[in-house]
Amino acid sequence: MNLGCGLDTRFWRIDDGRVRFRDLDLPEMIAFKRRLVDESDRYRLIGRSVLDARWMDELATGESRPFLFLAEGLFMYLPPEGVRGLVLGLQERFPGSELVFEAVNAAWLRPSLKWMIDVKMRKELGLGREAGYRFGIRDGHELEAWGPGIRFLEEWSYLDEDEARVGALRWFRGWKLLRRTQWSLRYELGAAM
Repeated sequence: MNLGCGLDTRFWRIDDGRVRFRDLDLPEMIAFKRRLVDESDRYRLIGRSVLDARWMDELATGESRPFLFLAEGLFMYLPPEGVRGLVLGLQERFPGSELVFEAVNAAWLRPSLKWMIDVKMRKELGLGREAGYRFGIRDGHELEAWGPGIRFLEEWSYLDEDEARVGALRWFRGWKLLRRTQWSLRYELGAAM
C-alpha cells in the first residue's frame, strides 16, 4: 500500500500479474489520478487523508495480510503526533506487516538548521508558507520505543549507492548528519505485547 501516493506509478513498475496494490492520497489527488489511470481488482485508489483512520478499516475488510506500507516523501510533512498515531494504528490493525518510509533527520528541524530547509521549499521550490518539515528522527531505533512489537530492520541512503550520478556526494557517507539528512527505513510491525 502506497501512502501519500501522488502520481506515483509503482504498481505498473512492480506488477507481476499477482500483486494487489492500493494507492492512498487526499481525495483531490485521487480524483485527479482516477482521470489518468484505471482501477482493477488488483489495483485500487483510496481518497482519504493518511491521518483519517477510516481507510484502515476499509483496508482491513476482505484483504489478505500481511501488508507492506510505503511512505515516500510523506511523514516529514506530518505532525509528530500524527505519524506516531499512524504507525501505532498500522501495528494494531495489521500486525505482521512491514513499513518502509523516508525520514528526515530531526537535527534539521532545529531552528538553527531548519531555516535552510524552509528557504529551499519556499523560495527555490515555490511552495507556500505552510509547507515545511514537521517530523524527523535521529536514529532508526527511535520508533522501537513507541511500543513493543515495532522492530527496526534496516536503513539505506542514496549516498550508499555506487551509481555515477551520486558522484562526489559519496564523500559524505561517513558524516552521520549528512548521510542521514534524508534516508529510508524499514520496520516490522509485530503484534503489540
